[in-house]
Amino acid sequence: MSTFVPFTSGFVALCAVQAITVLGPRQPPRLVRRAWLGLIPLAAIGGIAMLLAERPSLAQQATDLAAIATPIAFAGGVVAFRIRALALLAPVLYVIAWKADGRPAQIATDALIVGAAVTLAWLTGTVAPRGGLIVGILAASVVDVYQVVVSEQVQVASRALSAAQPVSDLPRLQELVWGTASMGWGDAYLAGLLGVVLAGSVLRTRLVAAGAVFVLGVAFGFLFHVLDTLPATVPVAAALLIALALDATVPETQEGRSPWLRRRPAATSGS
Repeated sequence: MSTFVPFTSGFVALCAVQAITVLGPRQPPRLVRRAWLGLIPLAAIGGIAMLLAERPSLAQQATDLAAIATPIAFAGGVVAFRIRALALLAPVLYVIAWKADGRPAQIATDALIVGAAVTLAWLTGTVAPRGGLIVGILAASVVDVYQVVVSEQVQVASRALSAAQPVSDLPRLQELVWGTASMGWGDAYLAGLLGVVLAGSVLRTRLVAAGAVFVLGVAFGFLFHVLDTLPATVPVAAALLIALALDATVPETQEGRSPWLRRRPAATSGS
C-alpha cells in the first residue's frame, strides 16, 4: 500500500471478481412476480449486517451454514449460470478450497461464493420483477453506506465473520478473500442481481455494466485514505444507473429486451 494508492492488488482483484459476477446469471423465468419482493436485497444485506452487529455470536452459525450451503448453491448454477456447465465444477472447487492453501484456495473460495451468489440472485429474479430489483439494489446500497459510514454495523459484522471458523475444519466460505483484502457475500450477491436485471439486455450493455463495476470499484478504493471499510455496493448501484441510461439507447431491432425501459425505435429508410 503506497502513500498515493491506499489499497492493495488484492482489493483490485476482488473488484474484478465482483465485476465478473455481473456477467454470470442467465435470464430467470417468470414465476411469481411481486414488486415488494424486490426489497429482498435490502433485507439480505442490511438486515443480516444489522443482525450480526447486534448478535456477533450468530457469525458462527452463519459461517457453518456458508461452509455447507455454498457448494450446493454453486451446483444450482446448472439452471442459473449463463454457462451452465460451470456448475459441474462445484465438487472440484470445494475440495481445492478445503484442502489447498494460499492462492489456489482463495481462488476456489471466491469462485464458489460468486457462483452461489449468482444462483441466489437468479432465484430472487424468479420472484421479483426487474423494476422491483432496481429499487432493491439502490435501496440496499443506500443502507449499506449508512451501515458503514454512520452506524458502523458492517465493520462489527465483518470482524465477527472474519474471526469465525467453520465446524469440522470445513473451508471458510463466509467471505471473499484475496491476499489481505476481503469482500462480503452481499457485495457479490448485489452484483449478481445487477446481472439478473440486465440478463435480457444486449451484450454491450452487460459488458459496460461489468466494466463500470470494476472501474468505479477501484476508483472508490481511494476513499481508503479516509475510511477503513468501504461499502462495495456503491459501484454496483452506480453501474446500474449507467446501464439503464445505455440500455435506453438500444434500438428495438437489436438482440435483447428490457421490459422495464422503453426503447428507441429502430431507424428505417424510405424507398
